[in-house]
Parts: sequence; C-alpha cells; structure tokens
Amino acid sequence: MGTVALAGSSLASGRRASADPLQTLKIGDGDLQAAADRSAVTDVILRERLARELHDPDEEAACFQPGATVAVSWFKGSAAAFIQSGGQTPSTKTVNFDSMSPPVITLNQDRATADAACAVHTFTQLEGVEVSSISYTRLLWRVQKARGRWLIASLECIYIRDELGPRDPGQLLKLDPNRLNRYRESYRYLSYILTASGRPCYDDLPGVDRPETVAAVRASARAWMAM
Repeated sequence: MGTVALAGSSLASGRRASADPLQTLKIGDGDLQAAADRSAVTDVILRERLARELHDPDEEAACFQPGATVAVSWFKGSAAAFIQSGGQTPSTKTVNFDSMSPPVITLNQDRATADAACAVHTFTQLEGVEVSSISYTRLLWRVQKARGRWLIASLECIYIRDELGPRDPGQLLKLDPNRLNRYRESYRYLSYILTASGRPCYDDLPGVDRPETVAAVRASARAWMAM
C-alpha cells in the first residue's frame, strides 16, 4: 500500500504528518492494479481505432483476441474479416475518421467493458456533390485479459443521430425523399451514403430510435461481464 501526500499537506512540506485523514490518501494494491487495467484497456481500444484510420491491418489485428467480432452499420462478422476490409488501399474520394470522448471503463476481474461517445466523420461524393457527414454514436467494447494482455473481444456501435450536407455551402444537395424515408432515424444519412456507394447497411443495429435494441445490447454486455 502506498501513501500520496496532497498538495499543502505536512508530508509535502516536510513537517510532521497530520492525523487529519483529509491530508493523506492511502492507495491499496487493488486500486493500483485497477488503475493499470483501466489504462491498458483504454490503450488497446485507442490503438485499434488509430490502426483502423491508418489502414494498418497488422497493428489492428494485434488489438483483437482470436474469435473477436464486430457489428457496425455496414459490417457484421469476425474481427479478422473486418480488419481485412480496412487494410485495403483507401479510396481517395472518401475519407473517414473518428472523434472520441475518453472511455468509461468497467472492470470485473479479467473482463472489462469500454463505452465512449464517438462522432464518425465522412467526406465523400454523393449525387455528384462533395459532402460531409457526421454520425453520432456510442462505441461499446468488450475487452478480456489473457496471459497478461488486454485484447478486444467485441466491438459494437449504438447509433444516435446523423447529419449530412454539402462541403461547399453554395452547392445544392438533392436527395431522393422516398429512399431517405426507408432508413432508420438513428443512422438515416449514413444508410443513404452506404447504399448509394453499393455497400450493405443493416437495419437492425442498436439505435436510440429503437430503445429496446440499446437496452438489449447493454444487458448482453452486463451478462458477459458477470460470466
């Protein structure tokens, strides 16, 4: 067990230690291990996101455990197949990157979940117009420790809302309202972009427009944590 002296305390100034419990903070070995585990979990999920953005399949693969899965708007399947798709040479007409909040880490021995707000930015062409879109989501990871290493067991996305507009404010972007209305409100414009580019888009993903889907994915994560 270690002791941390707070700023202005007698330990910090060299004077005799005070008995006031507010002046010192005792940190047990369990607290130190939990802090180390939270740091390691945060590191692995951030490294995976960076590797994805840089199209580095080797680095991305090093972040997942064997048998890991991924479920996002355009992909459901093994992490291995997801990594393979991201390692391909990116199109110069489309740029994607994420802006993430610090994750909230929940630990239970050798299992952890990580939950972070994430804005997915896309720059591409749609209907002959250069556009930018932002998908507001929460990313939910399951992470497991094996042989001393924390690795990702699964990655899922909860969709909130999205937006779309022309990069040039002087241009007019016209969308097909009949097509647009077929898509889920939580990721409507993302669905439009994906299908326009010939990519699949799943209709059954967790989204706040269907609260029961969000409740189900969170309940599943809690059950996995308790195993």
